[in-house]
Amino acid sequence: MKKNLAIAGLTTMIIICLAITYRNLAPVQDDGYRSARERAVIKKFDKDGDGELSRNEEKEAEKAMAKQRAEWIKKFDTNGDGKISAEEKGASKRGNQDQKGERSAPLQKK
Repeated sequence: MKKNLAIAGLTTMIIICLAITYRNLAPVQDDGYRSARERAVIKKFDKDGDGELSRNEEKEAEKAMAKQRAEWIKKFDTNGDGKISAEEKGASKRGNQDQKGERSAPLQKK
């Protein structure tokens, strides 16, 4: 009798653990309205876990993205005009590839 109760309890625990694991690892359903980038921003800045950004969470996300954009412009704006030209944008993409271990041809001057 004790053995049967132990097996039943253990089986119940395993099922509960599998259900919790599945819920946490299951892919987020695409609702068709949000891009992968939007879902990533919500995941990063949604502090209360309701799947939406409150006004405060949205402000925090905007500040972080503005700071990230300013750093990106500072890093790749080689002529100092405060804008990223097509050539500078290409150089930034090559820089990202170099960081990932991919090598590209060096930028040729005209």
